[in-house]
Amino acid sequence: MIKDKNLRVLDYIDGKEILIQMGEEGSELSKAAIKFYRAIDMKNPTPVSINEAYENLVEEFGDVLNCIYAYYDDDEDCILAFTSKANEIANEKRKRWIKRLKERNQF
Repeated sequence: MIKDKNLRVLDYIDGKEILIQMGEEGSELSKAAIKFYRAIDMKNPTPVSINEAYENLVEEFGDVLNCIYAYYDDDEDCILAFTSKANEIANEKRKRWIKRLKERNQF
């Protein structure tokens, strides 16, 4: 998070525009994840190295985080509430995911 109030994104664009940016960054994160897998797997080769693909994945994740921080105007309480809720949801979804994987492997 950025503490410098001279760097407020909301001084330039509104929350709607930040959400649009977040969608774009999320799409780029998705592409980076696919590229990373391709670099590892090499069944469909890419000129990007595994390290480059990993760094791009981290960068795109950072871009999504940046949008979240900007949307909440770097308000630590709001960001904590958002990330805490997202973590709760992720934990529940992980349990369901593992359950489905176990069920699939029983056949």
